[in-house]
This record gives sequence, C-alpha cells and structure tokens, in this order.
Amino acid sequence: MIFRSVVGKLWLTILGFVTLILIVLGLLLTQMFERYANNQESKDLMLISDSVAHVLNNSNDWPSALSYLTQLFENENRKLFVVTKENREVLPSPVKEIIQDERVTKAWQGGKTAYRETYPLLIEGKRTYTELLVIASSYDLKDERVLVIIYESMKVVSATAAGINRIILYAIGVSLLFTTFFALFLTRRITRPLRQIQEAAERIAEGELDQRLSIGFHDEIGKLSRSFNHMATQLDETITELQYEKDRLDRILKSMGDGVISVDIEKEIKIINPLAEEMLFAWQTGRKRLPTKVEEILDKAMRENKETTQILEMNGHYLAVVATPLYERNELNGAVAVIRDVTYEKQMDKLRRDFIANVSHELKTPIAMLQGYSEAILDGVAETEEDRMELVKIIYDESLRMGRLVRELLDLARMEAGHFELNRDDVHLDKLLQKVNRKFQSLAKDKGIQLKFFHLQQNDLVYIDADRMEQVLTNLIDNAFRYTPYGGEILVSANKKEGMLILEVTDTGSGIAEEDIPFLFERFYKGDKARTRGNSGGTGLGLAIVKNIVEAHGGRIFVQSKVGKGTTFIIQIPCEEV
Repeated sequence: MIFRSVVGKLWLTILGFVTLILIVLGLLLTQMFERYANNQESKDLMLISDSVAHVLNNSNDWPSALSYLTQLFENENRKLFVVTKENREVLPSPVKEIIQDERVTKAWQGGKTAYRETYPLLIEGKRTYTELLVIASSYDLKDERVLVIIYESMKVVSATAAGINRIILYAIGVSLLFTTFFALFLTRRITRPLRQIQEAAERIAEGELDQRLSIGFHDEIGKLSRSFNHMATQLDETITELQYEKDRLDRILKSMGDGVISVDIEKEIKIINPLAEEMLFAWQTGRKRLPTKVEEILDKAMRENKETTQILEMNGHYLAVVATPLYERNELNGAVAVIRDVTYEKQMDKLRRDFIANVSHELKTPIAMLQGYSEAILDGVAETEEDRMELVKIIYDESLRMGRLVRELLDLARMEAGHFELNRDDVHLDKLLQKVNRKFQSLAKDKGIQLKFFHLQQNDLVYIDADRMEQVLTNLIDNAFRYTPYGGEILVSANKKEGMLILEVTDTGSGIAEEDIPFLFERFYKGDKARTRGNSGGTGLGLAIVKNIVEAHGGRIFVQSKVGKGTTFIIQIPCEEV
C-alpha cells in the first residue's frame, strides 16, 4: 500500500504538517482578529458612553438630547439606553436582562464594565439569541446617578472570522492537491534506489559482505549508497571498536570510587569491579558469595521493579547500596548495584552528636556548680570568711572553665569561617619554649610528672605568630598532662632539619587507640569516652584548633602512638614560610 511506502509517509507528513500549520494559523488569526475587534469596539463604545454622559450633563432637555444621541449613535447593530431609577421598569426586555447581570449591577454602583454575552433579541418578530458586546457605565448627572448601556451585535466580527476560516479551508485543499503531485514525482526518484538498497542489505544480512551499490545520484540517496558500500569494509573496525569500548568500560569500573556489581535474575555475579569485591568479599574465604543483606536488596529491586536504597553495616563498615533492575528487550534480566562506603560520613554524624552532648555536659556542670555555690553564699551557709573564700574560689574556677570552653568554640568558628589572621614576627624560639616551660612547671610538680624542654640551637629566630604557637604547645602539653600518670615524663623538643622547623611533644601516657588516630584532629572528636570523665574531660576542640593554626603557618601535624606506651605529636613547618 502507498501509505506504507516512503513516498506515502512523506506525502502524509507534508500534508499533515501544512494542514496543521494552516489550521493553527487560522485559529490564531481568528482569535487575534476577534480580540482586536472586541478591544477596539469596546474603546469606541466607551468613548460614545462618555460623550452621551457629557451631552446629557450639559443639556436642560434630556428627552430631546437623548433622542438626538440615539439618532447619532444607534444603527442596525447598535443600541443605546440611558437607565435611571424611574425608567428601569419600562425598558425593553433585552435591557432588563442586561441590567440584572452581576457585572452591570457592580457598574451601576460606580464604574464601568465591558463584556460579551449572549442575550435574546427580537429580530423580524422572532426571539433570537445573539452574542452582544455590552458596555455599561454609571455617571452622576445633576445629582442623579444614571447608567448608560450600549450593546452591539457581534455578527460582523463573526462573519469576518468565518471568511478567514473559509480561506484556510481553500488553502488546505490546494495544499492537498500540490502535495499529491509532489508525492507522485518522488515515487520514481526515491523508491527505486531505496529498493536497491533494501535488497543489498538483505544479502549482507545473509552473509554476502561483497555487496556494492552503483547508484549515481549526488543527493542524500547517493550519499546513502556510498555509505552503504563503505559499511562492509568497516565491520571489522566496528567489532574492534566494540571490544575497545568493552575494555574501556572495564577500566572505568576498576577506577571508580564506588563499588559496582551486576547480577542476573538468579543473583549470580556477572560484573564486579575491584572496589566492590574488596567491600563484599575481603573477609570471606573460599567460594565468594554475595552477603545475604546485599542479595535481599537486589532481590527487592527486581521484585518491586524500582530503585532500592539501603545502608548496611558489615564488618565494622557502613555501606550505602543503591540497586536498580536491569532489562533486556523489556524483560527483567537482573540488577545492578552501586555500593559506597559511608563509614566516614556516619562517623562524622556521630562526632557532631557527641559534640552537642559534650558541650551540654561541659556547660551543665559548671553552671550547676555556679548556681549551687552562689545560693550557698546568699543563704549564708558559709559561716566563716575562709568558707566563703573557698566557695568563691570554686565559682571562679568554674567560670574560668566555661570561659575556656567558649574561647575554644569562638576560635574554631573564626578559623573555619576564614576570619583568622596570623600576626607573624621574628620570634626567639628558645624564649618561647622557656615561657611555655614556666607556665607548666608548677602543674608538673603537683602531678609528679617530669617536664623537659630541649632546643638544640640557641637564639634561633623564627617567623611565626608567637601567641598562636604558644597556644599550640599549650594545648598539646595540656593533653599530655591529662593522660600521663604520676611519675611519667613529658618531653618537648624543637629542631631544624632539611628546611623544616620540627616541634615534638612526647608523653609516656596511656596512648591512643589505632582506630582513633585518623579522626584525632577532627573537630568534636573524643577518643576513649572512659578517659574523658572528670578532670581529664575536654570538648574535643583543642586538637582541631591546633591543626588549623599549624596549617595556617603552612605546616602539618601528625601523631604517633601506641596504647599503653605514650604518644608523640610532631609539627613540621617549612622554614621558608617561618
């Protein structure tokens, strides 16, 4: 059939396209004409209404003036009425229906309105419903409110729109005729070479790759024939390219930062990249089998025919698994899962929750003590001056503790917000270390801990922020005191080596667990919660502040520690930036 051929489809396409354009164009033109005619006529009728009101307002003989205005403005399609309270009951029936309209009622109260509506008119003795353009305007004339109503039949506009539609129908008919002749012309031009291409393609599909076409056209069909001839020689290259793409896909899967695994309908593994293999099978021995939890997610994705997301806890890690069903020819063929290790994100969420709890706890205790001891002083519980001074000293210590917490929070907030500037100057390193030494000697004696400072070169000038570097050493030494038992030792050393200033703080304390070391410098982090009770408790902000200060100097800080054998914090700052 012609409708199944290329020519038939082309003919129907062109015909449909032209017809659609003409119809849409006709509708748009009709609407634009009607809208323009309606707006223009509304403006004209509004001007007439204003003119009528002006004439009546300046006339002493309304009946004569109204008769003159009626003869001036009325015609076959237009009627003019002036409605007052006295003549509302004697108006013709169309006008009575118009003034009962809600839009006209609002206009009577003050204002103007214009709208199109269908009303019954007596035409040649017959009651006929006709679409009218109605203008209603109220005016206060000589202490009396009147309503000027002008309505006009839209027959002229409708007749013009119908004429436009007839022109469009004629254009559609002409386009149908020309399109038909065009399709017949294309039959010989297009169909015969396409049939030759079809026959050659069928023979190539049967394995005859030596097929060539001899179509001498220089148009698109000629290009198609030359491309067809080139196709056979490109088959081997295409197969090679497909193999290359497969290898590249394998390399992409291997280099992805997420694990990817694909299974068939029986949940047998078809594709898996090394990262997914490490996540799922690193702790398995013997035959590798998908963990039950992962199988359940893949099974759910295939069963419910939708993407399934779930976070699993496996072997101390949190894995986010997103499984999606796979289809081949609209049939379920398996599923693919993307696996991401979100242990770090989980750990950070836990750190934030712990931080809120720690800050609440740290503030709750001193606030409670301040309130309790203050009430004790006010109630006169401390009878002697010595007792009152003891209570005041406790209140003072607790206020210092809260102030230290607030300062640490503010310092960290400024650093992370970028409002942190170093006031660098040439500083004698040995004097800085002596100052820190004097600050802690009294505490060292009280706790029975040996505090030693070593500096190999005297009078070394370093370009640093002395106050901030003192804060770094203070935080590190204070941490060392927290976890070093009685009789222990804390060693602070400074040296220059290979263009680096190296500061080390070593203690013989309880040490840090290996799993805590990667998170040690994260804000809010506190390692062993059992060690943070009482006097040794902190907010988890000190080391985060230390890291920010060191990095602001262009350096880095890292830690070496073993549980039960002590800890060493090492700071390295490039000399060229010191």
